[in-house]
Amino acid sequence: MKKEYIKEETILRKWEIDGHPNYFFGEDKKLYHIVYRYHLKECKQILKGYSLGYILDSKFYTLKKLKPLIKNNY
Repeated sequence: MKKEYIKEETILRKWEIDGHPNYFFGEDKKLYHIVYRYHLKECKQILKGYSLGYILDSKFYTLKKLKPLIKNNY
């Protein structure tokens, strides 16, 4: 049976993504997805063709398309 190790740390929301309330960038500049309540999943940056980006809600967003959607949380 596979053992799961729970890593507890506080991640503060720094930037939110307009139109995607379950996704945010933390102060550590990593993208996170809120799976349920207090469970977060780190989203990895991927390369599709020659474009860097992230998958949000099963749709690929390049960094160029994602940048205008990002707004500051403060």
